[in-house]
Amino acid sequence: MDSRSTLADSTKRVRLKTLRYTFAHTLTKRFTPSGMYQVDTNGHRKGNMKKLIILTAVLYSTANAWEPAEAPPPHVRELLAAVIIGEAWGEKREGWEALFEVMWQRVSDESKQWPNTYKGVVTQHRQFSCLNKHRTESKRIRYINGIKYSKDKQKRLDFYEVLEMVKLIPLTVHTCPKGQEKVIRNRSDHYFAHEKAKPSWSNGKGKVIGNHTFERHR
Repeated sequence: MDSRSTLADSTKRVRLKTLRYTFAHTLTKRFTPSGMYQVDTNGHRKGNMKKLIILTAVLYSTANAWEPAEAPPPHVRELLAAVIIGEAWGEKREGWEALFEVMWQRVSDESKQWPNTYKGVVTQHRQFSCLNKHRTESKRIRYINGIKYSKDKQKRLDFYEVLEMVKLIPLTVHTCPKGQEKVIRNRSDHYFAHEKAKPSWSNGKGKVIGNHTFERHR
């Protein structure tokens, strides 16, 4: 690489960093503490959690040059919803959100330990056990349809609830390990069913949510 290419790359990085800080400053001014609340008909303030989480994501990534993943694109949402139902159907909403946090965390990770796409993350070999027997695209489609058109009405309803959930980035911080600040970058990136397995990689610092233990290793 010649000096001109190096200089051009350096200039791009400086411009990007400047834009990040400018954007963060604008958001900070726009969303004042009072802007984090909505006032109901009785004059009481209600917290706007979605706004707070999204703002935290933007500011945290800006300050630390971290690139959090965007929301899942439409073509992979049914696969994500089917995996979440397959892994944590009995957990209900909190368990579903916790699984989604792990998926998002892995896509956002910059270490190259996991693929940088949602499909790549959930189809990575032996990472999400519900897909262990569904390695080909045709088998995964049948697996999705088996849940989507299940004879169990509740499973169908839950599938569509999760499908709505994965249209956005995760808006929760359920999986942050104990003792760590509850910010999105501290969410867990590993989990296991503690009643069925005791993996050698477990660091013993996990957070239990239903039948799963969630741990952060990055």
